[in-house]
Amino acid sequence: MTNHVGFTGTREQLPQPQILELATTLAMLRTGDDVFHHGDCVGADQAGAVLAMALGYRVVMHPPINPRLRAYTRCHEERLPLAYHERNRAIVDVSHVLVACPCDATERARSGTWSTIRYAVIQIVPTLLIGPDGLSIDAPTRQSIAQVSR
Repeated sequence: MTNHVGFTGTREQLPQPQILELATTLAMLRTGDDVFHHGDCVGADQAGAVLAMALGYRVVMHPPINPRLRAYTRCHEERLPLAYHERNRAIVDVSHVLVACPCDATERARSGTWSTIRYAVIQIVPTLLIGPDGLSIDAPTRQSIAQVSR
């Protein structure tokens, strides 16, 4: 069975501890038939795609319609461009697990990365969060998301 790993992260450059833990996490998730889905933005998407390609993942790019922050990374397949919000949901919808590298360990209301994380939690997609210090971050729970949206 093919293992689909979705990825979301900050548009900022990842600090070294976060990159190292991302590499370890992607290596740990390898099953032999693996696909890495990312949004092709500068920063975390770019770093994640390079790592995934080096680890032998089949890399699928889900680019945004707006090319301003695109990284134009190498990939095996490019999906049709979508608006950021739709694109992020499309990545979650095809993923068996979501790996996320937000720019800080504190959840933000107005953040594409955190919005994608919340969507994955609601969709019951296992979510692994890696903080800038390389340590795991607890994902929000469905209950905490429901309380915030009231």
